[in-house]
Amino acid sequence: MSNWNAEKYLKSVSSPNISLEEEKELFKIIKDEDSLDFEKDDAVEKICRSHIRFVSQMANYYCKRCPVDMEDMIGVGVIGIMTAIEKFEISKNCKFTTYCGYWIKLEMIKHIQESCPVTIPSSVHDGLIKI
Repeated sequence: MSNWNAEKYLKSVSSPNISLEEEKELFKIIKDEDSLDFEKDDAVEKICRSHIRFVSQMANYYCKRCPVDMEDMIGVGVIGIMTAIEKFEISKNCKFTTYCGYWIKLEMIKHIQESCPVTIPSSVHDGLIKI
């Protein structure tokens, strides 16, 4: 195991939580075809940074149960956030944290399954995680 310090990393990349109104405004910028690329990139980065602690909590949950590195799990969790940002629809009246939790979990479980040296069915793997 490396001497990677998760707490130090999280302090350097995370930002304070954003309000629901601010989150909606950021998604309007992302979904607006007239927005400039750098505006969209800034909005995506702000959303990602505000949810990095949520990713770390989920990564910590899985790292305690499976032999995977915390930094790898945080990395795939960020990929989950990026997927959620692409697919999120403001009009559905759902909180983004709830929505992105699904995608983060999906990416993390997929990473755990791919990193296992033995291939096992996902239904069996899900049962092992619950134990």
